[in-house]
Amino acid sequence: RQPFPCNLTYWLTENNITGSGSNKLLVGTCSAFLNGSDGMIPSNSWCRLSCPSGTSPQEQADFFQAVNTAVICNDGQISSEVTSLTWCSETSFEIPPLVFLAAATLAAMIAGFRMEARQRSFDKQCTQALQMRSIPSTNSRRSQVEEGKGRRIVAGQKNKVA
Repeated sequence: RQPFPCNLTYWLTENNITGSGSNKLLVGTCSAFLNGSDGMIPSNSWCRLSCPSGTSPQEQADFFQAVNTAVICNDGQISSEVTSLTWCSETSFEIPPLVFLAAATLAAMIAGFRMEARQRSFDKQCTQALQMRSIPSTNSRRSQVEEGKGRRIVAGQKNKVA
């Protein structure tokens, strides 16, 4: 036997999912089935409901969870995550990107402060290491001059006695 198609028009009406109003889902790509095939969607086919521009689908009050708006027909049975509690919300469109932006900014600030602290620690360690090096005293410089038998280097000329 051939798989049965699904009555999309009946399903949308029965579940009160689409309609007029800024918070109702739009038929999206399902309009091809609603307009061209008497509201029937063939088995093993799917379409996607959508929201008006500037809004995103939201399930009840949870604006962080992504709602899959696909409508799938499988042998006369429609399966979808969309329920009558799914609506289009400006909040679910605007808030998640702002939360991500705030989290990314905070992470960048923390990383910047950590890098600055690490650089200051490195500079301090280098300064301490250079201060600990023994600087030759004037007595040891005299002995070096005496060992060199009175020779000193004149600028640009090596091994020339002054």
